[in-house]
Amino acid sequence: MSIMKRISAITGISMLLAACAGTQGSTANDTTMPTDLLQATQETKTITVGTEGTYRPYSYTDERGNLVGIEVDIMKLLAKDLGAEVNFTVAPWDGLIAGVDAGKYPVVINNLAINDERKKKYDFSIPYTRDVAKFAVRDDSPLRTIDDLTPQLKAAQSSTSNLGMTAKDIYGLGIVPVDGFVQAVDLVTSGRADVTLNSLATFKLYQEENDASQIRLLDGEVATPDCCSILVEKGQDEFVTALNEAIERRLADGSIAEITRKYVGEDMSAKVSAQ
Repeated sequence: MSIMKRISAITGISMLLAACAGTQGSTANDTTMPTDLLQATQETKTITVGTEGTYRPYSYTDERGNLVGIEVDIMKLLAKDLGAEVNFTVAPWDGLIAGVDAGKYPVVINNLAINDERKKKYDFSIPYTRDVAKFAVRDDSPLRTIDDLTPQLKAAQSSTSNLGMTAKDIYGLGIVPVDGFVQAVDLVTSGRADVTLNSLATFKLYQEENDASQIRLLDGEVATPDCCSILVEKGQDEFVTALNEAIERRLADGSIAEITRKYVGEDMSAKVSAQ
């Protein structure tokens, strides 16, 4: 074989090997596994979290324009335990969880209850607070207790929220869609909806700050099981484990209880898991 032919053959083999190496590298880089959230959080010392931002007393904007509330304080505390600060992204409830799918943030804290449908797509922390819900009506409503509710009545609710699904699926009520709590109360007081279902803590704070409130709470409590947990994108097992450890620690030392008392005057922390 001539020298030129040998050079040509060697060049061809080299190009083939390079192509194979490039193909192998592309396969490795095309993985669909998500970025390691715990590692990224520790390296960047920040975590982006989605929240509604209009849901008193859980997350809302105060008179100074600051995002505050029970869940804002809790998330900041837990992030500190992970060695990070929180970058909150505020989004309307109906698009809040979808923001995880869109890659806007990997975590959501918003008074969320775990259900089977959500568990198929997302992972959840252990509960950090508990919740009790109540139905509210206009002052002059003939309704007195939750036993008076009938399928003919309309409830002002965020249609995709756990409370909205409870009003529809458990109590058989028709749903008048709303964007948030304030709009729901406005619809009830104006007579465009008969009732609205929400957290007792939210109603309590609203009534304390609105002396002329025209709503009244029905007798009887509505249980909200599996509430409230932090939603995390699928596949972040190490992050969820670290988050759960932080929640357990802050439940045990009373920090989460202290935060709930600050906003609603009572301990609404979840129970510490049995060791």
